Amino acid sequence: MKIRNKTVLSGAISVVVSVIVTTLVILSLMRAELTRQAIEYQNAKLRMLHELLRQKGEPEVVDGKLQFGNYVANWNHEVVDKLTALAGGTATIFLRDTRIATNVRKEDGSRAVGTTLVGPPRDAINQGKPYRGEADILGVPYFTAYDPLLDAQGRTIGVLYVGVKQEDFFQSFRHLVLVAGGVAVLMALVFGLVVSYATGRLIRRLSGLAKAADAVSMGEELDTPLTTTSQDEVAELAKSIDRLRQSMREALRRLKPGWTA
Repeated sequence: MKIRNKTVLSGAISVVVSVIVTTLVILSLMRAELTRQAIEYQNAKLRMLHELLRQKGEPEVVDGKLQFGNYVANWNHEVVDKLTALAGGTATIFLRDTRIATNVRKEDGSRAVGTTLVGPPRDAINQGKPYRGEADILGVPYFTAYDPLLDAQGRTIGVLYVGVKQEDFFQSFRHLVLVAGGVAVLMALVFGLVVSYATGRLIRRLSGLAKAADAVSMGEELDTPLTTTSQDEVAELAKSIDRLRQSMREALRRLKPGWTA
């Protein structure tokens, strides 16, 4: 492989690796920040759900049904749908650990009424604690917020939930990843073109010096000085070859009086 091609290839690889590493670090930090914001937003939505239900009345279980004042929550999706209309995502009211009002959907598109709370959120609620974070709901990853639902005596009689699918939340983030990848490729191409142009000029200058040095070694063109207007290392090499040319010319003149190149 020629020096020019090696230089272009190694330079392009270096740029691509640097851009990829930098991009991955930035995207990782952005994802962490977006995750934090997503969970904070679920906190705000859960407060809204509490307020919407508080306006209905105090929670209590009557004849096996969850009521807020005169509002019966079982199979009544009014409040959860209102919250979703206001703030997006999904919401659920649980009676104990069973969904009785929800807009979380099953695979067939029906509401997931009758399904139960599982995983880390259930563990937290069983300890009387709220849960904030990532959780799988019916096999789908969500950003979630869960609170125990307490009656007037402070007993846990249910759970309130809000959340958003991670896939939906990260749609714009995935678009950003694609854009960042495209920018990395474009930067590598631009760098390759710039390096190719610069290396091409350098190689042409070095090739000219190689021909001049070869001619001097053969005792040819000793009366033709090497000139350069640059001040770089190649210019220093040209000056060295030119001094060699002059030395060769003087040596031949001393050895062969009347000699001309």
